[in-house]
Amino acid sequence: MIEQIRKKKKSIFDIITILAFVVAIIFIVSCAIGTADLFSVDRGVEDASIVEPDDVVQLADGSTKYYFNVAGHGHFTNCLLFYTAHQIVYVYNDGVLAYSFDDIREVWGHTPGVSYNFVDIDEATSYVTVIVKPVYQIVANQDITFYLGNSYTMYNELITASMPKVLASFLIVILSLVLFIYYEFMSNKQFIGREMLHLSAFAFFCGVWCLNETDAISLIQGNNILKSVIPYLCLMSAPQALVMFITDYLNLENRFMSKLLVIWGNVQFLTLIVLHIFGIAEFRETLPMVHIIICVTVMYMIGAIIYKIIKRQVTSRLVMCVIGLSLLLIAIIVDIKTFYTTFGDADKIGRYMFLAFVILLSWNMFKDTNAIIEKGRRARQLEHFALTDSMTGLLNRNAFETHATNETELDGVVAIVADANGLKKCNDTYGHEEGDIYITTVAEVFSEVFGKYGNCYRTGGDEFCCIINNGYAVNLEKLKKNFETRIRNKNVTEDYAFEVSVAIGFAQYDQHRDKNFRELVKRADASMYENKHLYKEMKTS
Repeated sequence: MIEQIRKKKKSIFDIITILAFVVAIIFIVSCAIGTADLFSVDRGVEDASIVEPDDVVQLADGSTKYYFNVAGHGHFTNCLLFYTAHQIVYVYNDGVLAYSFDDIREVWGHTPGVSYNFVDIDEATSYVTVIVKPVYQIVANQDITFYLGNSYTMYNELITASMPKVLASFLIVILSLVLFIYYEFMSNKQFIGREMLHLSAFAFFCGVWCLNETDAISLIQGNNILKSVIPYLCLMSAPQALVMFITDYLNLENRFMSKLLVIWGNVQFLTLIVLHIFGIAEFRETLPMVHIIICVTVMYMIGAIIYKIIKRQVTSRLVMCVIGLSLLLIAIIVDIKTFYTTFGDADKIGRYMFLAFVILLSWNMFKDTNAIIEKGRRARQLEHFALTDSMTGLLNRNAFETHATNETELDGVVAIVADANGLKKCNDTYGHEEGDIYITTVAEVFSEVFGKYGNCYRTGGDEFCCIINNGYAVNLEKLKKNFETRIRNKNVTEDYAFEVSVAIGFAQYDQHRDKNFRELVKRADASMYENKHLYKEMKTS
């Protein structure tokens, strides 16, 4: 019956996880479809249109001047919009400075960062001049697209088009926190590998990076410089976390290469920060170095998978790793290509692939963890059965022998033993069913009185023992009288066919008399037999 219930629960769990995965895939596909290019024809946006400059001039200082004739643009066409990354921007309406984006804060780098530039144009404006100056050479050849339309409509279009990306990125961050909390909670109760912690770190870095790359964050976040720094820091940290995850997830024995990659990543992380702070080479300029270590990390994953296949160690984890690697390869190839051919949010599909990657491997690890927990629960259950007396619920003889073998610290230890008087006569006279009631009655009272101070054992048919490790503060005589009083009360209040009587004795460890634990118990037995002898004399007199 229990096995049937367990199988039923497992089937329900599998169905739920499969449904959750299908929903996640549907969500990812819908998000990908929903992130069409901004102001595309398919979106049907009428209030904004791409405008080409009437003239473009390259200036001697490396700046580019764009000239627009906007006369007669209309009342609702009140804004010129364009995106710049690491460029200083000045915009003049009819020769008067109308907009600037040139706030350079040295602590974050020698760049104003990235921004969508909204330039207000009133009805009287005839000419708009845009001057764009790259902060460093690597961003000098950006192909800037200009949009002319209503500022409110264009802002809402940017936010709306970016929402699927924001949601996907936010889900990655949430999953990373769930993984971390789950690991911290479960690692205190059950031994689980650190791969879940490493996946949590990788997901967090990817999620924060993706989130900060979205248009919505560019528009909402006030500090554009900080926004341009955070993604690079996260991107530089992600490869190390991924390497450690793969190493632990696939349980690779030779960890030399993984340690080398982690050291490389950490040294590069610190080096690039130093270069950025001192203005030698800023993050945007050193990004190809980060791309190199990302590619090497992927090659490490491929090598690890091939090694496992050659060793014929094909497991469910290896299959999940192959699927996950496929998703990562698609994301990395597409996004790196996009990064070097366009500018702005180069992460076109990466966040969706990362989300699928994290969901897939998290599901697999949760499943493995549940299996470990179930195995541990069964082991604890078997241990409980092996060490517990089924009739009384007290610890059994096996548990007592284990304690006796492992007990080495005897200072302050007290042994209390008890033996039911006349159990054989009860069995012979009233039957073994009444004899069982006799035993369980004695066990119940014995546990109630002494169980709060130590472990209680049923060491034989009608023999009981309690071991109190710190017995200095226990008034043994008082406990003995309490026990005897409760036994007498049982005889008065309960309708037994027999009289319950128990002989009890105790002994506290004496280093001069007890060489070991068993000698201590023998002295307690002697005390108990002395009590039993007095009981028999009273019965015969």
